[in-house]
Amino acid sequence: MFVAASAVAVFAGSLAALPAQRYLGHVPSAVWLVLPMAPLLAAVLAASTVPTLVLYSVFLMLFELAFVHCNNRLLAAASARELPSVVTLRATLLPSGVAVSILVMGALSDLAGPVPAVLVVVVTTLAVGAATSGSRQTRSSPVPDA
Repeated sequence: MFVAASAVAVFAGSLAALPAQRYLGHVPSAVWLVLPMAPLLAAVLAASTVPTLVLYSVFLMLFELAFVHCNNRLLAAASARELPSVVTLRATLLPSGVAVSILVMGALSDLAGPVPAVLVVVVTTLAVGAATSGSRQTRSSPVPDA
């Protein structure tokens, strides 16, 4: 049930990201950093199957929206010279990193429990967000004019 709910939630988040792209940039990056964490923490603290699955699904949908927002900002910040490398990074390393982090978090959850695993996700997300918040400004168009 957990895997099915996760798959549907990620798919729904991906579908929702398409029409939401025009609005994603209006929400500050700090909000996207923190917004998915609330339902994740609530899912762990719910301690009941159905609420946990629903809250975790909400987390995954919000995470997918935040992921699309991050990818859009990454593309917008890339110069014309950097763009091929950024596109390759987006298409290969980022999904691979997500897959590896899911496996690592699953192992941590099995070994230490869900609460420590969720706390690691929250702390890591906030640390990465804080470390990358000083990135350069984005351009209005990800592809330069010819």
